[in-house]
Amino acid sequence: EEEAPAGGHSARRRVEDRLEKMRADPEMLQARIKAAKEYDRKKQKKLRERKDFVVLYQEELDRSTPSKVEERFHEAVQRRATRRTIVAERHEQAMLEKETKARKWTLKEEDWLREREERARMEAEFVMKPRWWLERLLVVSYAINLGRRLKEDKAEKIELRRRIVASSIIQKHALRNMASVRTRTCFTNVVMLRMGLLAHCRQSRILLANWAQPRLKWFLEQHGRRIQKTESVSSAIRSFMQKVRFVQRDM
Repeated sequence: EEEAPAGGHSARRRVEDRLEKMRADPEMLQARIKAAKEYDRKKQKKLRERKDFVVLYQEELDRSTPSKVEERFHEAVQRRATRRTIVAERHEQAMLEKETKARKWTLKEEDWLREREERARMEAEFVMKPRWWLERLLVVSYAINLGRRLKEDKAEKIELRRRIVASSIIQKHALRNMASVRTRTCFTNVVMLRMGLLAHCRQSRILLANWAQPRLKWFLEQHGRRIQKTESVSSAIRSFMQKVRFVQRDM
């Protein structure tokens, strides 16, 4: 490095000092960068070419002159006139076509009428007559089927009535037989009950007498000697029972 001249620093030293200051102060650095960009923008703006609007819009200026406007007006009038003539020619041509078509249709009208009459005759002969006969046949077949169904329904109803009458008669006979069987069984049960009761009544006294015979024998053997001649068996039994009750009361 060269020695710094007296009275100041070298240029390199000044640049380094400025860089150190900028690094220490970032806001100053941003302000410097922004100022440099603005300087470059202004410089480029000065160097940019300027547009000549007169040259750019010369054609539009030429069009707006009175002579050009008059020329455009005459051209528009001429276009309208040619358009009218074209429309009139087309209309006339369309009318001629319609007229020729109308002539053709009028010439064909007689043929059409003839064809229509022939078509109507053919339809009446091959369509209407078969349809008429088919309708009549359908009516007759429907009537026949309806009569057959009515006969079948009548026969079914008669058969049903016969079955109902027969079932009622069978039911009456069955009820009568069941009632007779029931009454017969009831009467047999009543007769059997009566016979059983009669047998019970007839044999119960005999059985009681047979069951009581050994007891009476024992009683007579034990107490018969004490019975006086004037005392009956019933009074003797009554007195014996009184003695038994007296003994039971003391116990």
